[in-house]
Amino acid sequence: MSVGLALEGQTALLYCHACGEQVPTYSVRSAEGAEIRCSYCGLPLGHQGPQDQARMESVLLADDEKFIRWILRDLLMEQHLAETVVACEGGTELLTRLTERLRTKQHAQLIILDILMRDLDGVATAKAIRALERGFGVTWPAPILFLSALRPDAAIRSFVARLQPALFLNKAVDATPDRLAIRLRKMMEYFSRVRNGASAPIPTL
Repeated sequence: MSVGLALEGQTALLYCHACGEQVPTYSVRSAEGAEIRCSYCGLPLGHQGPQDQARMESVLLADDEKFIRWILRDLLMEQHLAETVVACEGGTELLTRLTERLRTKQHAQLIILDILMRDLDGVATAKAIRALERGFGVTWPAPILFLSALRPDAAIRSFVARLQPALFLNKAVDATPDRLAIRLRKMMEYFSRVRNGASAPIPTL
């Protein structure tokens, strides 16, 4: 790596072959990108390109559970996955915020929606989002990540498929903060590759 290195903040836990366990990691950044290293032994565990594919400028999210809402916001910010996060209490507030942004040509790079919300559920909110984007002449629709504590049935899978780019994330399993951060990153990397025109298989977690 080049001489000009800068230490970044700690990242999610990864498996280190030298230590034989899941370990905290840190990244060392250079002109070539960032190398992920084991915090215990320093073994390189991975590499990111010059720009983090997962990082997005603006994320809008809606979840009527305050605890989940703030966990998601904090994870996105602490893991450097988003520059700004607008956390909304429900679908109605999110649509208001999105409309304000579209009026000033500020397009959201990712929208995270809980499916079951009291004021306006994620399905109805997503339909309204796509209608708003068409009305404002948006050429690239914002990726939508649906959250639910239930496994998606055939109807939900079909609905998600019709709203591409869109994915589904089960928030009831494998959802400790560390694991949720990894899962969010993989989903966001997938959306970035799709937007850049690369062939991108749906992430396996």
